[in-house]
Amino acid sequence: MQAQIGQLRRTLGATAIVTSEAGYALDIGPDDLDAARFEQLVAKGRRLLEERETALASSTLRQALQLRRGEPLSEFAYAGFADAERAHLDDLTLVATEARRPNE
Repeated sequence: MQAQIGQLRRTLGATAIVTSEAGYALDIGPDDLDAARFEQLVAKGRRLLEERETALASSTLRQALQLRRGEPLSEFAYAGFADAERAHLDDLTLVATEARRPNE
């Protein structure tokens, strides 16, 4: 177990895994998760579109779509608890794809 925690610390950074009396915990913020960052960028892109900042909106939505690498939460494809989040991320992908200017 300690070897695996050590590997996680090397991969995620030394401060990402904290040790307490209860065991180990992952200490990351929303910006450290691709799914959360994706949601933030799609929301920002949509706001920029509403403000008629189309070039900046398109760039922001492109950044969001670049975070999408494969099927979200694919490791939980057969676990019902992830279905709603997977559908939500799929919907946001469709929104971002349709809202982004085609030439960018």
